[in-house]
Amino acid sequence: MFKHYQAAVKSDMAELDDDELEKAKETAEEWSNNCLPPEIQAQVARKKGPAYMEQFSSEMWRQCGMRVFVMSAWKNEKGEVLFGMHDDNEALGDGDSFMKTKDWENIEPVWQGYAQEQFGECARARDGGRHVKGGRKRIRKPAFELDTDKDGMPLLLDITDMKLEEKKAIVRAFLTSHYRICSGKDKAVVPWSAIVQSQDDSAGCFRRPIFLMG
Repeated sequence: MFKHYQAAVKSDMAELDDDELEKAKETAEEWSNNCLPPEIQAQVARKKGPAYMEQFSSEMWRQCGMRVFVMSAWKNEKGEVLFGMHDDNEALGDGDSFMKTKDWENIEPVWQGYAQEQFGECARARDGGRHVKGGRKRIRKPAFELDTDKDGMPLLLDITDMKLEEKKAIVRAFLTSHYRICSGKDKAVVPWSAIVQSQDDSAGCFRRPIFLMG
């Protein structure tokens, strides 16, 4: 794509009359000194975002011997906040796919929460797609749903004999339920990274008796 860019620009510019050429120069100068208009950014993100990330991953490997895993967030033409992940490692050298071989799902809610914070707390982030080179998208596991007591508080199961992934899902669901109760928002996303950094400040939100179910 980048190899043919200059030739395509020259071809298009040659077809413009003087007035169109002047307008194009003014627009180019404005866009070079400032960000593109939001509607143009949304179009570029939809049409060329994955190609840009693939090119970036390829060049980082070719020139730096560096493997990268890209997390992205953007607004589409409707103003919706989308978030995604891009992994080209399987196609570079003799590497393995990060998304196919590692448990990355703990990262996803943290990035989603960050995207919402950066684009506005009221913005609702949704999955914009996961790009895995040489394979299909990994389907997100359904969220674990916990039973509640008579007061509507979540009940924590006995996780002693459960597998690690089941334990993680239950703990995430338990903390998410409490966070939503504390924040008063039914679909709030837990800011996991902020909690890790400020455990003493956030722990009070989760201080309550834990009920076990056999």
